[in-house]
Amino acid sequence: MNYAIVLAAGLSKRMHQDTSNAAIKLLYKPMINYVIDALKMVDELEIIPVLGYKKEDVIKLIGNLSYVIQDMQLGTADAIKCALPKITNDGYSIIIPADVPLIDASDLQGLLELVKTENLDLGFLSAILPDGYGYKRVIKDSFNFVKGIVDDDNASQEEKAIKEVLSDVFVIRNDVLKKYISFIKEYNNEYDFLDIIKILSNEGLKIKSYIVSNPVDITSCNDNLKLSMLEQYLQRKINVNLLKKGIYIENPFMQTIVSIDSFIEPGVKIYNNCKIINSVIKAGATIKDNSIIINSQVGASIISNSVIEDSIIGDNVTIGPYAHIRLNSNIGNNCRIGNYVEIKNSLLGDSTKCAHLTYIGDANVGSNCNFGCGTVTVNYDGINKNKTIIGNNVFIGCNANLIAPIEIKDNAFIAAGSTITDNLDIDDFAIARARQVTKKGYSKKYKR
Repeated sequence: MNYAIVLAAGLSKRMHQDTSNAAIKLLYKPMINYVIDALKMVDELEIIPVLGYKKEDVIKLIGNLSYVIQDMQLGTADAIKCALPKITNDGYSIIIPADVPLIDASDLQGLLELVKTENLDLGFLSAILPDGYGYKRVIKDSFNFVKGIVDDDNASQEEKAIKEVLSDVFVIRNDVLKKYISFIKEYNNEYDFLDIIKILSNEGLKIKSYIVSNPVDITSCNDNLKLSMLEQYLQRKINVNLLKKGIYIENPFMQTIVSIDSFIEPGVKIYNNCKIINSVIKAGATIKDNSIIINSQVGASIISNSVIEDSIIGDNVTIGPYAHIRLNSNIGNNCRIGNYVEIKNSLLGDSTKCAHLTYIGDANVGSNCNFGCGTVTVNYDGINKNKTIIGNNVFIGCNANLIAPIEIKDNAFIAAGSTITDNLDIDDFAIARARQVTKKGYSKKYKR
């Protein structure tokens, strides 16, 4: 059995966010979830997150993984010590910080195989940079074994010329980890796991590096500048892949944001300034300017300048402009949802239409219904949210109020301007408004 110790106990001081660094989102996805997803693709691995600062924020993100707590943030080596009781088997452990979101599973697998195949005591990921300014250089002997690392500030001119730089991702033999981690000394009230390289090298143990093909993949995201740079890099990568799949994006590198967890089928068209977060967009869909789609599924439909959250949209539906579909709504096929329509926690059957200025909340609506302009399902009585049930082929005139809880059965007709408080049966026709009173010539007197 091999292990992965995910270091997720740190603060986010340089990002000035009141949460754990691991919980900060890169392109709408928490950084620790990128790392966990990559680790799950590595063979035979038990993942052990080490939590600390704002641990409650991270616990919500890691699912059913068994974690340990670092009560005081005393450095990376101290965090690893907290996980040692869970490492009960021989084998190897991956040591990885939670703020390396673009880590590639193939690099993790490659490093693990290198350490196992060459019977190394320690291995780590590294990268080749044209300019290693600010990074730790990797010092090797003539047999390609690592003899040490040197900080950029302390490096000689010869060492500064070295282009291989260190990452914070390691693989270490479990027996070596348990024996030598106690050799790491405290400095400035912290125990730094990087010291293990010097300790093992002095003991004559075998250390090698695994050079990744893309240095960005091992970049630690520990300040807002790196967060922004990695988001731009990742978004460009996602959009390029979408373009190659046959998805049209009007402005792919400036204004269109698609999260890594979204799935978009070939044939979709996406226009300017759209955001698609953790959603599925089916072939034939058109997402027009300024639309936002979050945690939703959209069929072969047209979304125009609207917001869709936590909902399902069928095929041949037109939505917007300026519509808001939210909170577990499900819109059937061939529907028309027009401008300034809000639908919340509601089910609409096929071919139902509400063209403008309508609110449908907590409602089950059948097929082939029509909502006139200004219709409201009055779902809130000041204490409870109440249900509106509408059958098939119901016509609702303009400016109607349906006071929930209420049921309108098939083929009912509600006249414009009505406030409906009683249930309607099949084929009922309801008019609920006061008779008009006209006072001849009274307008002049009223104005005076």
